Amino acid sequence: MRDLDGKVAIVTGAGSGIGRATAIALAKAGCAVVLTGTTESRLQEVGAAIAEAGGRAVPLACNVRDEDAFVRMHDLALDRFGRIDIVMNNAGTINIGYPEDIPLAEWQRVFDINLMAIVRSNHVFLPHFLAQGCGHLINVAS
Repeated sequence: MRDLDGKVAIVTGAGSGIGRATAIALAKAGCAVVLTGTTESRLQEVGAAIAEAGGRAVPLACNVRDEDAFVRMHDLALDRFGRIDIVMNNAGTINIGYPEDIPLAEWQRVFDINLMAIVRSNHVFLPHFLAQGCGHLINVAS
């Protein structure tokens, strides 16, 4: 996809770091952006920065661990902008500490965010992109 003008992107983890920078760059390139993350105030700040630069963005506070989060992203993008062209699965987390000291529930949280969120995203957006005949999924990992 060479021309981003008029395209619509969804970015998870858009409140800070790589997600924030990517959302702003996509907006500067002409994309409308659905900003998702867990902290409403950060999403509002990113949305305001995009709007001040003449771009279009809408925030959606949600948690990629929730079963319905990606359905809500999908529906909001279609309701607000009428299409979806790019989904960037960027939300991620890490455990800090000795492995033997990290509770099992914390390991589960990391897998839910870093792996299962991508599975949830694919479950919602792959059928959409296949029916549409095009679309881009971007999965950020380290």
